[in-house]
Amino acid sequence: MHKCNEPYHEPSSTPACPSLAVSSDTNRVQLAHGGGGKLMHELIQDELRPLYQNQEHCDRDSAHLPQIPSDGRLVMSTDSFVVDPLFFPGGDIGKLAVCGTCNDLAMSGALPLAMSLSLIISEGFLFRDLRTILHSFKTTLEEAGAELITGDTKVIPLERQDQLYINTSGVGLVSSSCQLNPSQIQPGDAIIINGDLGRHSVCLLGARSATSDVLNLQSDCSLLQDQVQGLLNAGIEIHCLRDLTRGGFFTALIELAEASGLEAQVFERRIPVCEPVETYCELMGYRAGFLANEGRFVCIAPEREVTKILNVLGPEAVHVGNVGSHSTGVVKLEKDFGTQEVLRREYGELLPRIC
Repeated sequence: MHKCNEPYHEPSSTPACPSLAVSSDTNRVQLAHGGGGKLMHELIQDELRPLYQNQEHCDRDSAHLPQIPSDGRLVMSTDSFVVDPLFFPGGDIGKLAVCGTCNDLAMSGALPLAMSLSLIISEGFLFRDLRTILHSFKTTLEEAGAELITGDTKVIPLERQDQLYINTSGVGLVSSSCQLNPSQIQPGDAIIINGDLGRHSVCLLGARSATSDVLNLQSDCSLLQDQVQGLLNAGIEIHCLRDLTRGGFFTALIELAEASGLEAQVFERRIPVCEPVETYCELMGYRAGFLANEGRFVCIAPEREVTKILNVLGPEAVHVGNVGSHSTGVVKLEKDFGTQEVLRREYGELLPRIC
């Protein structure tokens, strides 16, 4: 169930009077909405209870997971979302929370079954915005075919009244025969990405600086499970999948090369980047390969499967490189003029930070 409890207050010499803590502004979230009383009850009943398909889940302190089929196994993922701004072209933090969690499950070949939702809301947050975010969460969760089964809510005092943080956990079901992980990567495997890079980061940066209209760009924030299930249902041999969120394509590939112990080589000229993102990166000094995405993944599979994979993923997918036979665990980027760069992790803070 969604649980709310008393927020922490600094101790004072004079006991606080509960009646004075309640604001008359009914358009905004108040600290009392997390205090265990009537306002907390109204928040749960009016705003959160409608998110549940099974209303019985609202009346329990823990959730009952579905029965596991004999030929399947459960996988679980958890994530937190602190995106700024909360709304961006192509989505908002509610949609992002569902996509991010379900996409992590999809990278294991799993279909999502159930999810938790924990909200940390700043005092003064507009109910109008909260309702928009919860509606996005609900509709995206329905699209994913999953169910909300438990949650929690906290209201905390912050200097800014427009802050909302979300934590989710997701449970999915995958066939026992599906084994997607870096240990399966083999020399000669193809490296394929399902679309152009950097849209999500640049959209958020544009929304922060009020240049979204100029960029005319939508975030790639979307569910990936249909594409992944399309590959699996087509009987295509897949060795590893990884979604390209924080750190982007380059960081994900570095991690996979290190985990497999094999060398990867990608060609800069093949990496798809749309014109607005490319222009923005040139102006700001960013590299699209290191920018975060929310609807992109890398697929590593035998070379013989490339044509089938591209047919399933569609025209935006690109074969960008291959896994080599050298046991170096590094990624080499072949530049446009024939030179090579060994890709390294970005040091310290990844800019721009988008979550």
